[in-house]
This record gives sequence, C-alpha cells and structure tokens, in this order.
Amino acid sequence: MIQSFQIGFRAMDNNSFCSIPWIHSATKTNGASRVCCLMSNYDAGDGGQTGHNFKNNTIEEIHNSEYTRNLRKKFLKGYKPIECNTCWVKEKNGGQSRRMFTNKMYKHLIDYEKALKITKEDGSTEQMPVYWDLRFGNLCNLKCVMCGPQSSSMWYKDWAHMYDTDHFEDSGEKIFFKDKGVDSNVYDWYTSNNFWEQMEKNIDQLEHIYLVGGEPMLIEQHYVFLQKLIDKGVSKNVTLEYDTNITNVHQRAIEQWSKFKTLMLRVSIDDYGEQNDYIRFPSKWYKLDENIQRIKKLVPNTKVEISITWQMLNAYTFLNLLDHFKDYYINIRILSAPEIFDPKQLPKQAKLELIDMYNGSVYKDKIKHLVSYLTNNLNNNQLMYKESADFLNKLDGLRGTDWSKTFKQLYKTINS
Repeated sequence: MIQSFQIGFRAMDNNSFCSIPWIHSATKTNGASRVCCLMSNYDAGDGGQTGHNFKNNTIEEIHNSEYTRNLRKKFLKGYKPIECNTCWVKEKNGGQSRRMFTNKMYKHLIDYEKALKITKEDGSTEQMPVYWDLRFGNLCNLKCVMCGPQSSSMWYKDWAHMYDTDHFEDSGEKIFFKDKGVDSNVYDWYTSNNFWEQMEKNIDQLEHIYLVGGEPMLIEQHYVFLQKLIDKGVSKNVTLEYDTNITNVHQRAIEQWSKFKTLMLRVSIDDYGEQNDYIRFPSKWYKLDENIQRIKKLVPNTKVEISITWQMLNAYTFLNLLDHFKDYYINIRILSAPEIFDPKQLPKQAKLELIDMYNGSVYKDKIKHLVSYLTNNLNNNQLMYKESADFLNKLDGLRGTDWSKTFKQLYKTINS
C-alpha cells in the first residue's frame, strides 16, 4: 500500500519541496491557524489559514486540516503552490528563502523521501509540529509605517484617522475601535485553557519556538510559557527564535534565555539612525543598538540576526545600516504589502539609479536579489508612488514627522 502511494505521488522534480507543512504550525495574532507566516493572500484565502483557531481547536485538527493535507499533496507532486509565492520570488531573485532555511534546519527530521513514507493518501500525517510560530496577540509599542492594527495595537488611533473609519478587518471579521482599544477580545486568544492544554500534551516534542508579535517582549504570557518549558526540563532541547523590535529587554528574559539550547534574535531594524526611527516609529536608534550589545554580552548562546524589510522608504539609505552591522548576519526581506511601499512602484529612473548604486556597493553580493527584483520589475506600470507620497504626508500630519527631510533623496525622486 505504501509502495503504491509513493509511486502515485513521486514528482519528477522535488526541488520545490518544503518541510513546513509537516513539522511546523503557526498562529496569527488573533489565534487563527495558518501553515506558514509568509503565505500570501492568493486563492488560498487569507494568508494560508486552515479555517481553525488555536483558541478552540486541537493541534491534531489544525495540523491535519483539509487545507494542510492538500498543501502536503501539492509538495509531494512537485508543485509550487501560489500561496508560497514569497519564497518563490525570493529564490528566483537569488535570495535565501524560509523554505530553504527550514529544509536545512530540519533535514534530520524530514525531507522529501521521508515525507513520502509518513504521509497518508489523504495528505494526513502522524508527525506533529516541532517548530512553532506563536503570536500572543497584537500588543506592541511601535507603529511601523508599513504595519497596521492587526499586528500592532499602537496603530488603532492612527488607523482610524488615516482611513476615517471606526473599524478594521482581520481574517474577515470587522473589529471596531472602542475608547483606547477595540470591542473584540480576539487578540487575547492565548489565554484560552484549550490552547495551553494542547501545548502541554505536545511539550516534549518541541524543538523550536518562534515568537513574534505584536512585540513578544511585552507579553506576560510569553514569560510564563518560557518558565513552563524550563520547569518541565525541556528548555535545554529548545531553540528560541524571536522577531523583536528590541526596544524592551527585561532582566527576566535574560535569566530565562540562558536555560535554552540556543537563542536566535531576529532584530527588526530597517535603517540607520533617524531613518529607522521614522519607519519604526517611535523607536530610538541609540536604545536598539545598546540592547543588542547588552544581550550579546549577557547571553552567550545568542545568535543575532539583523532583519531588514527592504521597501520604498529605505531603498536609498539602508546601505548605511549594512555598514553599521557589517559583522552580523543580515536577512533582507522584500516588502510586498502594503503595496504602496513596494520598491517596484518607484519610477523607472529611480530603479535604474538604485541598481547602479547597489551594483557599485561593497555589499553587492548580499543584495543581488534586490537588484534582480528591481530589474525584473523595471517596467512595472502601476507606479503607485504618488499614493505613497499622499499617505506619508497625511501620516506626518498625525505624528509630527517629516518624510521630506528624513528621506531627502526619495522625496526628490518622487516629486521630480
């Protein structure tokens, strides 16, 4: 039976295989389940969601949902699912994708051949997640220009003013603003007893916890969770990975981190100095740098990665950031949403200027995927940069910032 199944699903080319649907599980900030955080909003629905929520559903229900089972079958047949376009685009442009990163990290546990053997004909598997992407709500202390209320509670007031609205939408649900917050408790999903009972059942299988926000350092339950792993004696087997704005680092965290196998800090910094403070408003550059140095000194098992979201705003200036962190591993993500800040929306002349600038940089090998992206989109005819300018002008009116002075070259390019 297994033999015939393998023959039926064997692909001519398995280079598109991704291990994530077998060993990974991810939440949105509202507890909605999705297979991977990078899945795009194509015909798979809202970001590759399974139609389940960790507040109410079991891990088994989520991990073997109809959506996840179908996705596994696509990978076993050698397909490249359209909802995984973020990885396909990055790889096409010469970058290292999360698919490639995860396949390498978990090759000891799962690969294409092993997936064939452990996957049933309907796409289900008894292999439960060992790698978790957990987002304990949207509480955050920053309101980054490219973000929104789904990922940052700090965006509530600005969102209402920017769009003259009394609500926003998340996973198809309208969430209305109320006083200083919202009228919904969807972002408190992680207080559900069901979720913690489910995690308790699977705690011995955990190998990798990826904590994202909001800002995870602000979430009390996140510290409770880490302590539970320590008390259960499993923390020594677990790699902790964060996406963090690094603005707040509590002594409590530093003490807990030392009990884990490895600490991976993916620090979200998009530019140098005042440019970063504008994009990741209202962060303070000096504090970010100070916190990175402090952690490296106090937690010896730390791997620090600088995570840059490359976009229209920092396109002319982020090379200064590469200079500052030249001794660190740097991951550069290409922004795709909101579309008004996608660099492909820049005028053609601006793209040509950036291509020349990047090709002449000492970092040209690190940013060749950005050059490819600009080249591939050189003749993009949407040209939404006027909308970008209107948005930034309106935002400056709310925040007392001035993008024309902070990003002089970009302002000149758009308004020439």
